[in-house]
Amino acid sequence: MTRGDVIVTILVEVTGRPADVFELVLDAARAMAPGHRLDEELSPAEAAKLLASMRAEREGILNWLVQGARMGIERREAIAGRATGVVRQGERT
Repeated sequence: MTRGDVIVTILVEVTGRPADVFELVLDAARAMAPGHRLDEELSPAEAAKLLASMRAEREGILNWLVQGARMGIERREAIAGRATGVVRQGERT
């Protein structure tokens, strides 16, 4: 099992989404981050230990994903607002 496999496993467990969604994300990360360790093979013991530590952080991982989704939504709304000339309260033009 690779580090990337462990990450996909925990993301599937936390979100309930299919693995192929996260495989696409990992593919993008591989392309954007040369020198990554996503493809590093782990021993079964190392993989189990990493997965257990991530499972202990399930709530934090889910919160991190939710925050990221909110930021993405806000960014899209801001871009759409600039394109239409609509500015939300508190935003700068």
